[in-house]
Amino acid sequence: MIDLKLTDGDWSFPGDGTGLLVEGSNLLLQGFREWLIERLGIDSLHPEYGSRLWQMIGGRSQSFSLEEEVRRVSLEYVRHCQALYNVHPTWFQSSEVPVRLLGVSANTQGSNGTVLVMVQTLDGQTRSVTV
Repeated sequence: MIDLKLTDGDWSFPGDGTGLLVEGSNLLLQGFREWLIERLGIDSLHPEYGSRLWQMIGGRSQSFSLEEEVRRVSLEYVRHCQALYNVHPTWFQSSEVPVRLLGVSANTQGSNGTVLVMVQTLDGQTRSVTV
């Protein structure tokens, strides 16, 4: 599958003005980042898209509740990818389809937070995403 490459939420345009595309494992990583950084409820057609991390980071939340939210969002994204793959398997490369969530961790320092998600993809590889 091919999608628009996003940098800081905008389509990436190098100096020649041609928009960049992303595919393969980079598409998978970009998808996880989008699902984690977008606010839950931003897309009325896909109510499961997004997270509540923006409410949690810098608040009274502890790392454990952050990890729970990252796990919830990650599992939703894995289900979403698998559902698309089941309907349109020829659209995807095996490196783009997560099949199992392997682990989640979250760390906070004041108003900053970092999360790590590890998944196994259809090609048997382990991929990690840091946001």
